[in-house]
Amino acid sequence: MKKVFLLLLLISVVSLAKAENNFKKNEISVSYGIGSTSLLRDVGLNLITTIVFTLKDVQYYGPYSIEYNHRISKTVALGGIFSYVHSAGDIRFLGETVGTAKDYYYTAIPAAKLYWVNGKNFALYSKVGIGLTFQTSERTYKEDDSQGDDTDHKVLLDGQVSYFGIEAGTKLCGFAELGGGQQGILLGGLRYKF
Repeated sequence: MKKVFLLLLLISVVSLAKAENNFKKNEISVSYGIGSTSLLRDVGLNLITTIVFTLKDVQYYGPYSIEYNHRISKTVALGGIFSYVHSAGDIRFLGETVGTAKDYYYTAIPAAKLYWVNGKNFALYSKVGIGLTFQTSERTYKEDDSQGDDTDHKVLLDGQVSYFGIEAGTKLCGFAELGGGQQGILLGGLRYKF
């Protein structure tokens, strides 16, 4: 009886090992998101500016992200995210445009993914990561303004938490995530597995 039990255990372990190797171990993703932490931070700062000095007609671009993950098991992947966000708008003083404001955000985040459902053509997962955002702020004023031009650099603690992610496809997948952080509250894109 012991020999039969050991034989069944060995067969189970070999089967599990084969199943673990039937998935693609690497993936590269590109995405676009809505509602990054940079956007929310800028909107908050704009709300607390005074009536005398304001930013108006601000446009936001991004977050655009590229992400790499390597699966260390069928359910866990480790990797990194690079995200880019840009905003531009007018600086107004007492209602008159006196210059322009531009902000650039470059973010690097080490991250981990946990797959809850992992089928051949369909997956559900969560993701968490914490990293740094490098912000460059440029303020350019009209020539007749005595304030002059200004460039400021900051390093900010940032991250991404995707509570719910869904992907569909085999090698080339479409995906969407819901969460919060520098990649956005809602993001979607394409993922290539190899």
